[in-house]
This record gives sequence, C-alpha cells and structure tokens, in this order.
Amino acid sequence: MDIIKKLVPLKHRYPHAVLAMGNFDGMHVGHKRIIDRVIKEAGRINGTSIILTFTPHPIKVLKPEVMDLLLTSEEHKIKLIEKTGIDLCISIDFTSIADMGAEEFVSEVLCNYLHVRKIYVGFNYRFGVGQQGNAKLLEQMAEKNKFSVGIIKPVKVFGGVVSSTRIRKCIREGKLNEASRLLGRRYSVMGNVSRGCGISRDIDFPTANIYCDIEVTPPEGVYAAYAIVRINNKPLVCKAVLDARKQNSKFFLEVYIFNLKTDLYGKTIEVFFIKKLRDRFKFQRREDAKKQIVCDAAKARKVLLEAHFGI
Repeated sequence: MDIIKKLVPLKHRYPHAVLAMGNFDGMHVGHKRIIDRVIKEAGRINGTSIILTFTPHPIKVLKPEVMDLLLTSEEHKIKLIEKTGIDLCISIDFTSIADMGAEEFVSEVLCNYLHVRKIYVGFNYRFGVGQQGNAKLLEQMAEKNKFSVGIIKPVKVFGGVVSSTRIRKCIREGKLNEASRLLGRRYSVMGNVSRGCGISRDIDFPTANIYCDIEVTPPEGVYAAYAIVRINNKPLVCKAVLDARKQNSKFFLEVYIFNLKTDLYGKTIEVFFIKKLRDRFKFQRREDAKKQIVCDAAKARKVLLEAHFGI
C-alpha cells in the first residue's frame, strides 16, 4: 500500500480512482464493508482503490472540548488499513481543508486533485464546514462532475448499528467480546515500548511498558493478552499477561510476554486484550507479587488456549 500525506494530483499516477473517505477510527466492520466495495469496484474497472482520511480527527479540531479518546492512533489506523489490501491511503492534515465548504471540497479535492471515478461513503457521512455536505449532495454533484456515488447501508450487529462510539462504550465497560464482534477483530492498542522503573525485571518478570495517550482502554485490571512483536523484521505473535492501570492521568500498560528475552525498548508492539483475569491490588512483598504473576500467567495460558476468536 502506498501512503501519501498531502494532496497531490493523482490522475496519471493512480488512474480511475475509486475512493472511500472518512475518519475510519477503529477500522470496524462497518468501515470494512465500505472498503470491500471500493476494492471490488476498483478491480472491476481496472482502477485504483483509495482511502482518504484525516489527521487529527476532525472533532479534535472543531470541538476539542468534546473530543473523546480514539480507538486507534494514526499509525495504528494506517496499519489496519494496509491489511485490507487497499492500493493507496491518503492521510491529510484536517486543518488544511477544515474551512472548505462542502461543494468546494468536492470540486477542489475530489475532482481537481483526486479525479475520482466513484466514491463510497457510509449512509450518515457528513463533510464540509458545518457538516453541510452529505451523501445526497455528493449524488447531486456527481452528475455534473462525471463521477458516481455508492452509499453503504448501516451494518448491524446484535441488533444495533455498528459505530465507533458504540465500540468505545463497550471497551470502557469491559465488554471485550462484544467490542470484538463490532470490530471484526480483538481490540488492541499499538505503541512504543518505554522504560519503566525496573521493578518487574528485579523479580525476574521483565515487562514491556506502553503509554496510551489517546486510545480508549478497558477498566483497570490484569488481562490475558496477545502481543505482536517484530523480530528481525518478522511479526511474532506472543502470549502475555497485561497489567492495565492509570498513571499520571494516562493509561499505562505493563506487558509480561511469555518466553521472550529480547530487548524491546523503542520497538513498536501491538497488544490485544483478550479477557480480564482479576482486579489490580498492591503487594507488600516482592515474593507475593512474584507468586501472583506466576498464577496470572497460568490462568492466561488457559484463557488464550481456549480463545477461539482470532486476533
């Protein structure tokens, strides 16, 4: 997948553009329905499948006071998009187009820069200043600008429409299995491993530490988890125990990865929440903490062995 971080003319390098546009936070099953249609149509016309997304999230710019935590960081979102098989991801600075009216956005961005042949959007997608643009406006402008529009109906799971807002609520409430069904994958966070205070290493259980600056996280506790680590440029799926807690107003993940001795400082890892094992509590003695980690690891191995929903 190619990645472009700014608007450039695409007509010659990426002909017959078939486009999905949106925020795609979490890359859930509703997003994937749209992307699947884009890829299928691009293949049918021998065109280019493209996703247009924005950073930072538009709400962070337009209404920072109501901005919620996200399901995915920008890096994580792009990694998930890449897995879909899309040809090109365009991730542009939202502030560069935030003042555009809906019609100007269509004529300037979609037509003059991207030269779209077909656009797919969700049924409730809105764009432009004041969210004045919607699917109906796209269809009206399509007639005079020689592109077509596909509107994707809502995807329902457990009787309700799938949305990023609904998934965030599930995660906050610890409903991990429900969140997984809405996402079409286990919920995960991706981050760089930072140095901790070394206590876990002192008791022979070294951990990888990740701060979650913008991602929504489940309730504090100890979880059975998977971690994907890249060793020698190859992804390695590892079983793990995850201690999730708040620290200095941020969420802090301390991941004990089974049977992995490699130094992970500075590396990017992805951690999948599978099931909560217990609440957190403090230990008065290091020996007690060590015994509890052994117990947690045994429980986690059993949970991970029984887990049948893929990561």
